[in-house]
Amino acid sequence: MPSKKKETSVCIRDLIIQYWKGDENGRKTIREISKCVKVPKSTVFDVIRKYKLTGQLRNLPGRGRKPKLSTRDVRKIQRKLVINPFKPATEIQAEIQNELGVMVTPQTIRNCIHKGGNSCRTARRKPYVSQKNKKRRLAFARKFLNQPPSFWNKVLWTDESKISLFDSDSKRKVWRKPGEALKPRNLLPSVKYGGGNVLFWGCMAASGPGQLEFIDGIMNSDIYIDILNRNVKKSSRDLGLGRYFTFQQDNDPKHTSKKSAAFFKKNKYKMLEWPAQSPDLNPIEHLWHHLETVVRKTAVTNKTQLRTTIEEAWKNIDPAVTQNLVDSIPRRLQAVIAASGGITGY
Repeated sequence: MPSKKKETSVCIRDLIIQYWKGDENGRKTIREISKCVKVPKSTVFDVIRKYKLTGQLRNLPGRGRKPKLSTRDVRKIQRKLVINPFKPATEIQAEIQNELGVMVTPQTIRNCIHKGGNSCRTARRKPYVSQKNKKRRLAFARKFLNQPPSFWNKVLWTDESKISLFDSDSKRKVWRKPGEALKPRNLLPSVKYGGGNVLFWGCMAASGPGQLEFIDGIMNSDIYIDILNRNVKKSSRDLGLGRYFTFQQDNDPKHTSKKSAAFFKKNKYKMLEWPAQSPDLNPIEHLWHHLETVVRKTAVTNKTQLRTTIEEAWKNIDPAVTQNLVDSIPRRLQAVIAASGGITGY
């Protein structure tokens, strides 16, 4: 493959013209100029010729290869992303070639997309929110937006979560040398179906994390009520919530079943009404993320080790973490209002 022609710098061109114009000692020939500036004679000749025609040393605008696609064609490509932002460049390429009869590469399509300010990024996963629940989320946000910090500090946030033995879905970067991609130390271990997971229930308040209980098997309303009986009162005492705290849970069927509702009524729990499809409003969701981040820093090879690691990480959570999460509630509510009840960045 022939090498690309290197463009002569403006400094060299200026020097060539100075030698060509000459001084009190006279002008130099093309051969002499070529030896002085160490460029081919043809280059010296071309620089002088262009200078005679244009009177300039720099290249004139308009040089180079003309684009295959017009400004109108580029806008047409960008409009396709407004309709479907998930459409791949190869599919757009085929459509453009069919519609315009112009042969372009997928990279040309990507360049046109970049001109519109778009870049290819990993799509964030967020729960779908129906129009009905958008209205409920918006009503909830407006109702509780002006609650003082003292109100949120008296809420006991509860939820279930799980951590898999092997984090099959994680995306992590590794520093390695070329050809060492398959070395064991550079690999993230993964097994089919995640290699098992540990399910647990936990709670938190602004003052810190509460009780954590592991769950074996499938959780139902009876198991859920037993967990609450063992953990809620103790957590409320340990966290300094007193008797008159507000209990929060999501709208999982086992949470809202008739048995669970009867339990809450019998024990006179003060419940926080909770809109469906609202994990972005629940600060404990971010506590689960914090917990898993800490757990992933320890290498575990079986579920027993994983449970021990989770338990230790939970005990060592700084109360400042939960306080910051609870302090974010007003901002979360404002984000819901700004999104007209839709999903937010939390």
